Amino acid sequence: EVSKLRLLNEFSRQNNVPGTALALTEVRKRIQHRTFRYPIRNIIKYAAAVIIVVSLSIFGLVRLGSEDYTVISVAENESIKKVRLDDGTLVWLSASSELRIPESFSMSDRKVSLKGKAYFDVQRDPESPFRVTSRYLNVKVTGTSFDLLVEDEGRHVETILVSGKVILQNSRKKDIFEMSPGEKVVYEAESDHY
Repeated sequence: EVSKLRLLNEFSRQNNVPGTALALTEVRKRIQHRTFRYPIRNIIKYAAAVIIVVSLSIFGLVRLGSEDYTVISVAENESIKKVRLDDGTLVWLSASSELRIPESFSMSDRKVSLKGKAYFDVQRDPESPFRVTSRYLNVKVTGTSFDLLVEDEGRHVETILVSGKVILQNSRKKDIFEMSPGEKVVYEAESDHY
């Protein structure tokens, strides 16, 4: 009963023309404030949704763009293994060697990775150079035959060119040496010397 009386007393005190006008002004301010705030919330909400969609799309493209690889290994006690790549290149892998090849080559570049020793007879394609990559040194060819030894993730690389042309590149794909047939180049990463 006391609560009802207090509410009734409060109502009768505020139920006059100036009090009602003041209350309506407060309600209008709140409505205007909310209508102003809601568009900002909506903008933020939609911006967050767009950012999430774009992030997931970029992640998906990076994930799809990252190539799947096939790894061909030859054990220490196995004999030489001959491998024919999709482009027609022939590779003879020696014992204790590993060749990492993409599921498919790109139109502008044919990249493989080698650990150990292999002989390459590369199918000629000037539009799409063939690269054997390692951490410190890359071997770029267009159509040639060469022998390659890559040890310790590319810290020690030996290349013997049989025919054609081979260009040795640093890890930033900058040409550092062009080989001629019959030449042997040994690269040591620790001294950065060949």
